[in-house]
Amino acid sequence: MKKIFLIIISTTLLYSCSEKTNEEKARESIEKYLKESMNDWDSYEFVDIGYVDSLFNVNGEKISNINFKTNYRLDSVDCAISIDHYSEAGNKEQVEIYKNRLDSLIRTKNEKEFIGWETNFTFRGNNKLGAKVINTIKVQLNKNFFIDNVESSE
Repeated sequence: MKKIFLIIISTTLLYSCSEKTNEEKARESIEKYLKESMNDWDSYEFVDIGYVDSLFNVNGEKISNINFKTNYRLDSVDCAISIDHYSEAGNKEQVEIYKNRLDSLIRTKNEKEFIGWETNFTFRGNNKLGAKVINTIKVQLNKNFFIDNVESSE
């Protein structure tokens, strides 16, 4: 009985520990990129990885989930206020324009395409002069956590 219990526990632990988190997958890919692009890889020190956010294609533009939700809410509120304002003023043409814009926003919310991930990555390393500097980069990764784009955040 003890052996069966031990086997079940060890199998469960092995299975639960084998799946990497999104942060671990992103860090692994970013460190591989840095190993090839840094001036002095041996001086590399990990500092921080930001929230690994979903990245979407919305009307041909790459936008993170957090930014999408914020922009969607702001644009929706703006449309609602404009509809209310022009309704009170009796301007049916402008009301119709803002209703169409609001409908378009709702369709866009439902038609966004998941294309990958985005995060900020902070690390230390020696620059060309040998001085230790801290860098933060904004990294966009595809669905399989391969680097798609890297930008300096400074």
